[in-house]
Amino acid sequence: MTKSDLSRSMSRLRPFKDVQPMGKEGFSAASLSLRAQKKLASRFVTRGSVRLVSPAAARLLDRFYEVLERHYTKKVAEKTTKNIVKIIVKLALVAKSGSLAEHEQGLLRSATQQLHTLSLTIASFYRLTGSYEPLFMEKLVREVKKALEPVVGLHLSDKSEKRLAQIFETLEDPEFYHALFSTRGALYDALPGIVDELEAMVEQKEI
Repeated sequence: MTKSDLSRSMSRLRPFKDVQPMGKEGFSAASLSLRAQKKLASRFVTRGSVRLVSPAAARLLDRFYEVLERHYTKKVAEKTTKNIVKIIVKLALVAKSGSLAEHEQGLLRSATQQLHTLSLTIASFYRLTGSYEPLFMEKLVREVKKALEPVVGLHLSDKSEKRLAQIFETLEDPEFYHALFSTRGALYDALPGIVDELEAMVEQKEI
């Protein structure tokens, strides 16, 4: 599966066009994830393939959407969460297609390891009071972005590259980190739920 083949097929499917708002706040990241993976996986993944977005990941996306909406706007939260879902599903399809060369598999493993490190760091910031270090957090997020960029650039569309850029433009906000990780921050009450889902994914070796 080449980058152009995947791009053309994805554009024909338009997986998010008919997603209807759901949930208390009019949006459900979990529902969006499940609908997207069903539509895309039915075309590109064999019947025996596993779920592309796990229940824990879907719950994490829901919690992430909530903090984005509180800090930014509903529009920004929806756009960012949808872009995350699209990239997760498409990268999973590429990984399962068997089309990655050895060095490309290494890039994907590197990106996965960076996400694993970021997840453990976020959990430690919450579990160890006073351990939050803004500059270290910003550094880790930049490293995740740097690891994902070549993987997305090699196999996904130009639109996917723009989606990745939008995600990190939203995340690279020191005020957002302060609101989430500072014990007096406006979003700190949401951090325990995010950490619970991250730790569940780490324990299940999903990240």
